[in-house]
Amino acid sequence: MPAMRRLLGTLVCLGMLAVLPARAAVPDKYLPADTDAVVIINVQQILASPLFKTHYQTLVQDLLKSNDDVQKTLKGLNLDPLKDIDQVVFANGESLYRLTKGTVNGKTVYGSNGGYFFLIKGRFDLPKFRVQAEQLAKEKGAFPVKAQKTGTIQYYEVDVGRTLFVGLVDATTIAVSSRAEPVVEALEKAAGKRKTGFQLKELVPAITKLDAKKSVSIAVTGNAGFGLDADVMKVGGKIVEKPVKQTISQDGLDAINGSIQITDGIVGEVQVSVKGANVAKDVAKALQEDLNDSIELIFKTFINYPKLAPAAEFVKAITIKVKDNKTVVIDANVSAKQVADSLK
Repeated sequence: MPAMRRLLGTLVCLGMLAVLPARAAVPDKYLPADTDAVVIINVQQILASPLFKTHYQTLVQDLLKSNDDVQKTLKGLNLDPLKDIDQVVFANGESLYRLTKGTVNGKTVYGSNGGYFFLIKGRFDLPKFRVQAEQLAKEKGAFPVKAQKTGTIQYYEVDVGRTLFVGLVDATTIAVSSRAEPVVEALEKAAGKRKTGFQLKELVPAITKLDAKKSVSIAVTGNAGFGLDADVMKVGGKIVEKPVKQTISQDGLDAINGSIQITDGIVGEVQVSVKGANVAKDVAKALQEDLNDSIELIFKTFINYPKLAPAAEFVKAITIKVKDNKTVVIDANVSAKQVADSLK
C-alpha cells in the first residue's frame, strides 16, 4: 500500500485527527484547481490553548526577541506572527508532483518528486511586504530573493537552501509553494484573470464537513494523489511517457477526514473510509507497522528536542481499530497531566 504509507507519514507529521462538525470550514478560493486534499492549521486556536500558554508561549516570545535580524524583519513587515497569522492551509494536488526516471539493474524505473503548496491567512501590510521583498532582492543576504514575473503577475523566488515561490495574494493571504505555477494561479485569481473552481466535485463537501474550530483539520478525497507513475506508449515511432496519478482509491480507500484539538491536553481521531472488510484489515495492519516505525523515529527526535515530548506522548497513545468493516479509526488522548509530566 504505497499511497497509504506515504499518507501516514503526512498524518504523523501534522498530528492525529475527529470529525465532530460544529462550525464548517469554507474552501479557500486561492487553493489550486486540482486540490485533492487539504490540511487546515488553526494557528490562533493553538496559540490561545492552555497547553501553548503554559508550556510554550514564553519560549516562543523569547526566541523571537533573541534574534535581532528576525526582529528587524518583522518590524519592517509590520508583522506580529503571534497575532497576525490566523491559519495555514496546506493543499495537495497532482500538479505539485513531477515524474522521475531512473535505471535499476538495467531496468527503467519511474517514480515522482513531490512538492508543496500552502496559504498563510491573516492580516498583512502588503506595501511594507513589497518594499521588504524588493530590498532583499537587491541585497546579497543569507536568503537570496529574486522578483519574478509571469505576464503582469509578480511573485518572488526565495532560496532557503531549496527554492520556494511566494505570492502576496491580498491583505489576508500569502501563497507559498515549491512550484511557481500554483502561486501564479492564486495571484491570477486575485487579479480576476482566472476563475475559482475545483476539478474534484467531492472536495468542497469534504472541506465543509470539517470543524473550523479545531486545531488541525484534514480532508482527503479518494482521488487524492501522493505520487506519479508512467504510462509508456509509442506514438509515431517515439516513446512517450505520460504521467499517471497514483491515488489512495487504488489502495481501496474512499476518503480520510478528521481533526485534532489542543486544549490543556491533546485529543484526536482520524477516520479512514475503505472499500470493505479485507481492505480495512490491510489498512489497519499497514498503519500499525508504519506507526511502530514512526514512534521509534519520534522518540529519537524527542531525546534531542525535549519540548516535543507531548507530541511523542500523543503518538504513543495512538490506537488503530477497524469499525463496521468499512472504517479504520485511529485515535489518541493525552491529558493535561500527561503533557505536564512529559515536560518535566
